[in-house]
Amino acid sequence: MVTKPGWRAYVCIECCAFNQRTHWSYLQCRRCRRIEFIRLPNIDVTDLLNNHFTGLRGQLPMDDAFLESNIDQFIKSGKGVMGRTKLHTTRYTFERFDLGHNNSVMVGFPNWEVIVKELGPSFHSLWDLTRTDGSGKPPLLDLVRAPTRTGLGASEEGKTLTAWFGRNFGIPYTARMKMPNDPMDQAPETVLELLEFLEENVKEALAASGAADSTTAHTLSPRFNEALPIGNYPGQGMHWHSDDEKGVVGDIVASVSLGGLAHMSFALKHKYRVGRLHQGKNIAHVDDVIVKGTLKEEEKLQIQAEFLEGATSWNEATERMSALVRDIKCSQRSVETILKFPLPFGAVMVQQGKSLNEIYVH
Repeated sequence: MVTKPGWRAYVCIECCAFNQRTHWSYLQCRRCRRIEFIRLPNIDVTDLLNNHFTGLRGQLPMDDAFLESNIDQFIKSGKGVMGRTKLHTTRYTFERFDLGHNNSVMVGFPNWEVIVKELGPSFHSLWDLTRTDGSGKPPLLDLVRAPTRTGLGASEEGKTLTAWFGRNFGIPYTARMKMPNDPMDQAPETVLELLEFLEENVKEALAASGAADSTTAHTLSPRFNEALPIGNYPGQGMHWHSDDEKGVVGDIVASVSLGGLAHMSFALKHKYRVGRLHQGKNIAHVDDVIVKGTLKEEEKLQIQAEFLEGATSWNEATERMSALVRDIKCSQRSVETILKFPLPFGAVMVQQGKSLNEIYVH
């Protein structure tokens, strides 16, 4: 039953509340705020993969030949990527992108055996953990949409929620929302096993890239300090953001994808795109992608100096400044993606570097 454009009415199977309006892109009861995941009967991971890999011509990245002939056409790297290398580990073939100043992004494509024997069962276990048993108790992995800050005052707090569902384990996650948090030792066994799987493969990737120094080893020992399972509905995704929360994020941020085919993009942060001079921090690598932004701020100062010195007239200085402001505003309306790649089922992504999330959003 359609109640108004873009909205539909549902009966919550958790608390039996009737006519709970939820936005078309997610299903959640307004009374108990529970999400209900729908699992098809007798679903098999191979069927799931076959249904979701149409973007990769229905094939899986099983060997180098496939990677060279298929994956590469989906990876888009632009100005700002200083190097690209291929790395091989026990379970993955990684593509490593050098972004300068010891910052890099690696994406690993698994072989078929890893997906079927290791990640396939993990996917089913996680799926079962999100289901209720009909007793009215919350599921073991109770993923919820967290309230976000609206910027409209305390009276509006909690009225907007994230489009994605999650629950944090380990160090509390508080950036821009109050995410439900539990101690790491209370995480379901499947989550801890996936964390160990991720840690092992990240260590192998870092070792293959020559980046496994003492600092990195300390960062990954004995395991990551935070685990954040996230769920999205098909077609949904996160807005541009950076994993730069103080006290939580270290030099390594990694993830493993257990859903349908997704895409990840990296771009410069707003302050590097609009021509602001970032003073006091020496984090911008000497590259045209970032320097072109700072030059706009320097050009503004130059126009002002020339006018004060009498080298240019008021009309000329005003015209040049207006043109520069229009150029800056134009850059504000666009995000220049410097890196984009697919994340199929089983893919691992590794962000490495102290200043990576200070410079880039994804």
